[in-house]
Amino acid sequence: MRKIPAVSLPLVCVFFFSSCASSVTVGNSADTSAEIRKALGENAYKITVNYRSHGDNMDGLSDVVKGLWEEALDETENPTEGDYLRTRLGGYEISYGYEQKLFNYDYEIEIYPVYYTTVDEEAETLEKADEIVSQISGSDYEKIFAVYNWMCENIKYDKVHAKNDYYHLKATAYGALVNGAAICQGYAAAMYLLLRLLDVNCRIVTGTAPDLETGEEVLHAWNIVELDGRYYNVDVMWDVQTDTHDYFLKCDENFDYHTREGDAPSGCKMAGEDYEWEE
Repeated sequence: MRKIPAVSLPLVCVFFFSSCASSVTVGNSADTSAEIRKALGENAYKITVNYRSHGDNMDGLSDVVKGLWEEALDETENPTEGDYLRTRLGGYEISYGYEQKLFNYDYEIEIYPVYYTTVDEEAETLEKADEIVSQISGSDYEKIFAVYNWMCENIKYDKVHAKNDYYHLKATAYGALVNGAAICQGYAAAMYLLLRLLDVNCRIVTGTAPDLETGEEVLHAWNIVELDGRYYNVDVMWDVQTDTHDYFLKCDENFDYHTREGDAPSGCKMAGEDYEWEE
């Protein structure tokens, strides 16, 4: 991620569909990103960032927004933020204007996020997730195995919408948990949410893998989960499609046909061997 240019105190104004507005004065990019994160969690229609630059920075505004956006999607202690929030979003559009004051340029940047789920759909998702995790307890392994089994038994691969680029619920936890049908990202989002609610460390990773029907290399998402200080790969969707447990708690070397994009997320030390699990 590119460094965000030094700025004077920005003002973040968040506007909601209800016409309610809140604003806060912050002093650094982390605080600004926290306000953007909060706004995204509430499905804010428009996020307005007032940004002062000591000189013309018109060409750098896209990088400023990109940096704030990526920082807003960093991992937190909240199961509905971080990787999970990222799966709810389809990017954003921006517009901006500015006013020159002596040597300063005061920019007003408007960010228009694209959401895959509504506030009501998220409430349904969390209600279903709470219902599921209320029945699960035990060690971290027992929690992971219980979530994995529940998902294998209750979520089917969404063949109906798999090739429909306009149907985004297939790639969300709502599609997986409420509708009972999803593609890879929906499975990964659901596992992330359920395990994080159970206080088990879990991340969503992306890369490529063959389409199990055509063999064509396609973009793919799956999870890595932490056990005993090491992270293991889990691909629930592939095990559902192949009716196996071949992609459960695997090390990178034995995670056949999957190519992760880049290194593992920061702080996630991958295991050198498969986890020796049992039912």
